[in-house]
Amino acid sequence: MLANIRQAAWAIFVGGCFGCIIDVVLAASLNAVGVSGQVPLWSLVPERVAARGLWLTTPPLLWLTARPIAAWLDAIFADGVPPAPFSRARIWKLVGLLMITAPPLLVAAGWGGLLLRITLSRSWAFEGAMFLTPALYSTPLLAVAPTVLAGTTLRELGRHLDPG
Repeated sequence: MLANIRQAAWAIFVGGCFGCIIDVVLAASLNAVGVSGQVPLWSLVPERVAARGLWLTTPPLLWLTARPIAAWLDAIFADGVPPAPFSRARIWKLVGLLMITAPPLLVAAGWGGLLLRITLSRSWAFEGAMFLTPALYSTPLLAVAPTVLAGTTLRELGRHLDPG
């Protein structure tokens, strides 16, 4: 179990690095064509890497806490049948799936909260028009695209890790 947790931490870190690279390239490309304003590249890189900080700070914490987590999971399965160990490829594919699904689900949950707030405050006439603005959809799309692309990359890398 310990090896599985540490392999997942490594996959999250690699996915986070891919996400940062994709995010910087996407932001620089949009910057070059004038879509997102003119931001100097030296200030763009730290800003985009900081925005993806969760995917870079979680893996070391997971790595450091892997032993107690593994002991806890082993204790859960002590009475029953222990789970079969995952292959490296399966772990990387699962982390990739997490990176593909989690950000859009968080965006959808945010929209659900917004819909609930507007409905409960009965302000559809005033605030409902925001659902017709392109920014409500383009901003989250640009925010989640690098993570989704990084997750897709991890899933494809997983296909090549344990050739069978």
